[in-house]
Parts: sequence; C-alpha cells; structure tokens
Amino acid sequence: MKNIYRKIFALITAVCLICSLIPADRVQVRASDYYTMNGVEIGKYSDVERVKVDGIDGTVSFNPDLGMIVQVYGSDLTKINIPAEINGVKVRSIADWAIQYRENVTELTLPEGLEQIGQGAFRGLNVKKIVIPDSVTSIGNSAFSNSDNLEEVVIGSGVKEIGGSSLRYDENLKSVIFKDGTVAKTLGDWSLLDDPSLEYIYFGEGFTKLGQGTGRSCSKLETVYFPTTLKSIGNYAFRYCNKLENVTVGKTEIDYVHQFGELGISLGDYPFTNCYFIRKDFSPSYKTSKWYKALHELELTGDYPTDIVMIARSQLDYHEGNTFDEQHGNNQSGKKDFAEYNYFYGTPGTMWCGEFVDWCIMMAGVPKELYSLDSDDEAHEYTWADTTYAGGSHKLQKGDVILFLHDEGDHVILVESVEKSGDVVTVHALDGNHSQSVVTSSWEINAKTGKTLDSFTSTNGYVATIYGPDWSLADSVKYYKVSFDANGGSTSTASKKVSNGAFYGILPIPERSGYEFEGWYTAKDGGKKITSYRTVDLTGDTKLYAHWTKTGKNTGDEKDGSGKTTGTGSEEISKSSPVKITASASKLKKSALKKKTKTVTIGIKGDTANIKSVKYSDVSEKKLKGYISIMDDGKIVFSKGTPKGTYKIKVTVTYIDGSQTVKTIKIKVK
Repeated sequence: MKNIYRKIFALITAVCLICSLIPADRVQVRASDYYTMNGVEIGKYSDVERVKVDGIDGTVSFNPDLGMIVQVYGSDLTKINIPAEINGVKVRSIADWAIQYRENVTELTLPEGLEQIGQGAFRGLNVKKIVIPDSVTSIGNSAFSNSDNLEEVVIGSGVKEIGGSSLRYDENLKSVIFKDGTVAKTLGDWSLLDDPSLEYIYFGEGFTKLGQGTGRSCSKLETVYFPTTLKSIGNYAFRYCNKLENVTVGKTEIDYVHQFGELGISLGDYPFTNCYFIRKDFSPSYKTSKWYKALHELELTGDYPTDIVMIARSQLDYHEGNTFDEQHGNNQSGKKDFAEYNYFYGTPGTMWCGEFVDWCIMMAGVPKELYSLDSDDEAHEYTWADTTYAGGSHKLQKGDVILFLHDEGDHVILVESVEKSGDVVTVHALDGNHSQSVVTSSWEINAKTGKTLDSFTSTNGYVATIYGPDWSLADSVKYYKVSFDANGGSTSTASKKVSNGAFYGILPIPERSGYEFEGWYTAKDGGKKITSYRTVDLTGDTKLYAHWTKTGKNTGDEKDGSGKTTGTGSEEISKSSPVKITASASKLKKSALKKKTKTVTIGIKGDTANIKSVKYSDVSEKKLKGYISIMDDGKIVFSKGTPKGTYKIKVTVTYIDGSQTVKTIKIKVK
C-alpha cells in the first residue's frame, strides 16, 4: 500500500515539474477547449488566430467576425490598452476570463464602442482604477472581483445588466460610481460583497433592481445614493454594513427601513440589518418610556453575563405596539410587532424574541470577540448533546442564549439561571416577544434528549442551538477608555471602557438646568454624534462632549463655569418640609417567590407639592443585582426565584429649592 502512495506522489511531482517548465503565456486553466461569452460557448480557442496589437505588450486572440477579444497572452504584461479596432475591425466584446489574474497588470483602458464584457474578464488584476465606457451594455459575473489593488470604478451610463458577484472581494476598493442613464439597469446577486475598504456607492438613475446580497458585509461603507428609478432591493442587501450612515433615494434622506416602501421600493428579507442609518439612536417613542429611563438608571457591574441580565430585567413588562409611534412599550393590547428591539435590528414589525436578546447583549457593550451581530456563525455554538446534562462538557450558565425549534416555529430566550431535578432541567430565563411582552419564564427540558416539556413549545419542541460565549475571553480584549465631558452640565459617570466592533451601549444622560441634552459628540463644538447604537471604531482613548440646547426655562439654580451657584432659576422657590419615605413590606419569604413575583411599594408622605423629582436606584450588593425591577411609580418587583439576601433601594427626593431627602430602604428575602 505504501509503494502505491509513493508512486502516486512521484507522478504528481513529475507533472508539477513539467508544468513549471511551460511558458506562463501558454498555461491556460480552462474547463473546455471552447471560449465563451457569459457562459455560452462561442468557438474553439485553437481556431482563433493570435495577433500583435499596439498598446498590449503580449499577443491577442481575436475573432474578427464577432469583434471579440478571446484571450490576451504574455507573461510580463503590465499595461493593457484595448484599442477601438484591431486590423480595421471594431472591438465589440471581451470574452469570459480573457484577462483574468494578470497580477502584473497595473493599467487598463477600454475603448468607447466596446459593448460586452464577459464574466471574470478582469478578475484579479492589480489596476487601481477602471472606467467602463458608456457604450458597454452588459458586464458578466465576477468581472472585477478579487482585484486587491482596485480602488475606484466608474461604470458608464449605457450598462443595462451587471452580472452577479461583480466587484466582490476587492480588498482596497473605496468608491464605485454607476453613472446616470436612461436605460433600465439591474445588478446581479452578491455584487459589491465583502469589500472591506468600500466607503461610497452611487447608483445612477436608471437602476431598477439590486440583487440579493448587494453590498453585504462592507464594514467601512458610509454613503450610498439610490436612484428614484429603483424598484427593488434583494434579500440580505447591505446587511452588516454597520457604518452605513448616509443613505438617500434621490434627494430624500432615509432614516428607517420602511421608508423604502413608502417610496415604492420593495425589499427582500433582512436588508440593511445592523446598519447605523436605520436606527441612529433610540426611537423617539422609546425615549419617552419608563423602560428607557430604567435602562439608564442601571449601575452596570462590568461582569457581562450579570449586566446582560440586568438590562433584560429593566425591560420587564414592555409590550409591543402597532406602529412606529408605539415603540414606547405602553400599548398593552399591541399585536403588530413594533418594538424597540427589532427597530434596533432593522426589522420593525417582525417577531422579536431573538432581537430582544441581541439588544440586551449589545447594550451591555459585549465585545465582538465574545458575541457579534456581524457574523452568521457564532464562535461558541452547542447542541443539547454538548451540555453536561447529556454527557457533554458545556454547562448552561447565566448569559447563554437558547434557540428552541418546534412545529409552530422557533423561540429564543436569555438564560438567567438553571437547576436540575431528576431527569428535568429547568431554565429560568428573560424572554422577549412572549405573549407580545418582555417577561420572566421557566422552561422544563428533558435532561437526556433536550426536548421541551413546557406548553409553549410542547409540540415536538427541542433545544436546537445554545450560544454560550466564553466570558473569560473578555480579559484578553483590547479596550479603550471613553471619558465624558458634561460641557457645562454634570454627570455621575466619568468614563467607561469600550472595544472596537462592539456597540457603545448604555451612555450616561447628563443634567444641566435650563438646557436640553442633545447627545454626546466627539468635539466640544461640532464633531460626530455618538449614540448607544453606534459601533466603536477607535485607535486610542477618547473623550465625548455633551451638547446642549437652551430651553429658556431654568428648573433651579445653575452653575456657572467656576462652579458657583448663579441663582438663575425661574421657578418660585419655597422652603420644603422633608417627606417620609416608607415601604409596604420589609421582609419577603423566599418560598413565596419560587413560582411568582412579589411587589413592594415605596410610599412618600408629607409635603409632596414641592417635590421636583424622585429617583430610585438598586444599591444592593453585587451578587444580588438584577433580581429586582424598579418602576417609576415606586413599585419594586421581585422576580421569581429571587435568592435570599437584603435588597437595598436608594430613594432620592429632590425638592424645587434644591434640597434633598435621601433614604435607603432595606427589604430582606429569607
């Protein structure tokens, strides 16, 4: 057997040696002896005569009957300047693969009068710029792909059809311009895909259709102009272009995905997912909600699984709405899938269980090395057979994400805790889009098989996938420090750490009397706006500056630049009497929390007329964080499964004269 392997290896080596002795201009990698145009056989290579042409260092196979350049030969080609005519015959087309992978070619010019460019014709060249003349009407698949030095492409107005995978995997491509024209144009599937340096695309007037996958995963793409003639954009187009910020159709600026439909442009499945322009910030209606406030009152711990669960808990009882204006979560009868979480994902009006989990993870600022929206395959995916309950090595833990499949569809949950009794594993979870709301839930699973035993997924339900990040990798991530300059206001958060590719996540909301906060910017005046929904792209530590709009009303005394009180408050100030802060209960039984939640109400009694604001915050020790939810009206909700301990809620009552009453309420679970 070993002698046979030696003979085969010797034969392969001999063939390789022989091939290495053949001149480079003679080596042709072909599927057949026939040359083609866009996959259609035209004739035999052997029947076409080679000719010498000015402007090309080598020789050219030219079919004069068709005006077609079949192949360009020459091992040392550096410049290819296609002439308008060869031997008095107009050059009308370039066959498939005619000039591909000529890595020494740094200059390419094409003549006016050229009409067709075959598939793969210029693939793998090292030119920096390609200009397609207006006379060209069709361009084949992969015509300019895999050209690492290509930086700029200008495509003429006469092109009607551009094949799939064109301008794909071009490492340094920065700009693509499709010139305005009057003919209907289409772009084939998976074009402009995975071009990591691409920043700008101009689709000229005349384009009617962009194929699926167009522009997908172009990580630096910032600006796209779409024409008013556009009718459809295919599945997955421009997905994961997280820097895409400036999008227009004609002169109309696009701010959300459904705006395309309003302009008569149909969209395929999941276009523009994770693009910045579709949700540059929290939606206006969500910003008015108590859940937005609860999110920004969280004091994150820096432990990602804990923080993710805390964020999810801050959204409990949020309910989907029926319109964009109902993403505030208050419409308890909403059934149209409009939620902040799928708005963030770029898919408003669709089921949002998975989007809710992703939103919580992104708002925690989890590094992309641990969990990323920009990839279809996660680094740490498991099946139930991989878990310790079924004989594997992965132990379900807080922060894991579980995907269930069942006959009616699928469902995604965020794991909070896990317990096992006999052959049943019970997963306690935070759950989005469960009866149109964010809720806590418990899921019973057969420990050996992974089949679900609960009613929600009982119809052939099972655990399909577990996403279990290795949280220990967080220590090896490169972080940057973002400092916050309140720029005349005040903020309790001096800085936070971030990592490239992750979202900025929760940012502080500063205060300044008589002013409305506009947002955080990269400069004290001007600069780029940074929101929770923007991905991080830094080269070093940085500072963000608060920008303000004067409201004309001061709600109290204001500090000037020296820090002194200026006494500019316009409201009448009266001396307030301290109020009394109480709680409806100081003790709860752990057994009572095993299967249902409990609510304790904080009451404020006394001179409430002069109260300016009341703030509640969870100041419990770190291990107890995330088990209680604090509502605006002072209700403290203890979740199912809350462990023993003393929970502390700090209550700060601020009066209009600036004085405060502060008390820490202690509630013991035993």
